[in-house]
Amino acid sequence: MCLFPTKFCIIALTLLVFSAFSPILGSAFGQESEVINRSVFAWNLFYELMTAAIVVGVIVQGTLIYIIFRFREKKIKHEEVSG
Repeated sequence: MCLFPTKFCIIALTLLVFSAFSPILGSAFGQESEVINRSVFAWNLFYELMTAAIVVGVIVQGTLIYIIFRFREKKIKHEEVSG
């Protein structure tokens, strides 16, 4: 899990964002010569971005759960100190 923005996390997020937006860039610059069905393209883009959002949400929730359980307050039994 990514607790701090390490190089691996930055690279992973960059690849995730690039993979999500690569179909947009490819069609915007006209690199494909075939006809694109816009409805299929829109739904494909929606599912790719939803997958990316779910992955990011899982990472965030996992990080929160780790932090909560790692740094929770522990109940300490108070013993009487005899003076």
